[in-house]
Amino acid sequence: MEPIRQLPPPRTTTEMQRVIGMFAYYAHWISSFSDKINKLVRNKTFPLPADVKLAFDNLKNELENATLITIDYNEPLVVETDASDVAIAASLSQNHRPVAFFSRTLNSSEKNHSAIEKEAYAIVESIRKWRHYLLGRPFKLITDQRSVTFMYGGGQKGKVKNDKIQRWRTELSEYKYDVIYRPGKDNHVADTLSRNVCASMGNNNQLRELHNSLCHPGITRMFHFVRCKNLPYSVDDVKRVISSCKVCAELKPRFWKSSGKLIKATQPFERLSLDFKGPLPSNTRNRYLLTIIDEFSRFPFAFACADITSATVIDCLTQIFCLFGMPAYIHSDRGSSFMSSEINSFLLEKGVAMSHTSAYNPQCIGQVERLNGTLWKTISLALKSHNLPPSHWESVLPDSLHSLRSLLCTVTNCTP
Repeated sequence: MEPIRQLPPPRTTTEMQRVIGMFAYYAHWISSFSDKINKLVRNKTFPLPADVKLAFDNLKNELENATLITIDYNEPLVVETDASDVAIAASLSQNHRPVAFFSRTLNSSEKNHSAIEKEAYAIVESIRKWRHYLLGRPFKLITDQRSVTFMYGGGQKGKVKNDKIQRWRTELSEYKYDVIYRPGKDNHVADTLSRNVCASMGNNNQLRELHNSLCHPGITRMFHFVRCKNLPYSVDDVKRVISSCKVCAELKPRFWKSSGKLIKATQPFERLSLDFKGPLPSNTRNRYLLTIIDEFSRFPFAFACADITSATVIDCLTQIFCLFGMPAYIHSDRGSSFMSSEINSFLLEKGVAMSHTSAYNPQCIGQVERLNGTLWKTISLALKSHNLPPSHWESVLPDSLHSLRSLLCTVTNCTP
């Protein structure tokens, strides 16, 4: 019954209408219901006056007391679900008498679901919550999303292509249920719980007080407490409150993740980094540029290539090795041409060690990535000076390389 206990007072006329509809749905089990709901019906001012708020709290207590303690398993159970932009909710009842309620906020990834997926997810989560009641017994499933009745209804196998929905359907296949569509305006209970959670998201004063009373826990422990208590706050609310807390900012230490240690070359031609740039516009068959840089001296190499195969890489490295000898290490990204067995065998025969970056981490070969940008900018300037189109880049490549090799490198403060 925690969602009912935590249900905030309505703050607008629309919220008040939802709350009245929810209480009216269970009016048969609340004694003197007309007298008790009268103050809420007549109220026109917000926030609620003290006497109206007291009547609201009394109705919540009455609804909690009307809950079934023991279920008659000879009578069918009814699960009603609903979802809003930031929350999902459900009610479990038997013969229109409440058994249990459920609601919770959606996390950041769940908020990205489509509206239909949120409605479908509300069904899955509520059935997981009440699995001990529902497994092995037929029950009715009521939703205000007609598409969900198609997805979870019988006889629609193979027609749903959404992988997420397919997994949820497989999970629910062990239950016996009938899916019933009911318009949202008639789905009072679940609609009220999900919408009022949504409406209360912007008020963080109580969350800030709770954070203070719990002695300023961090985001993980604070959000765990909020989820355990079914409080109407999202992880974004928790992050916002904690990041704006002056006490936490003043007293809590800041932990910084240290960057990986950079492996530096200690002498010329000890370590080479290489990478491909392309495909590039070209008036020849060479549409790629293999760039290589000496990590110690920043001396650049560049080769126009027709493809990016390992055979091409081996041919270019052979030309360098014939002039300068063997380096100790060669470093590259995880491109297929650099990861092949041919490259490994070639370098192993030459006594050269090979290393690769981690996946999707171009910072690990930052020098050669920087060379790609600098070299192409130099080529573009040379083409512009000679009034040539970009496809003629191969004709100005030697001049561009000579420029980079002979001019000052601002990192080493000397020429390569």
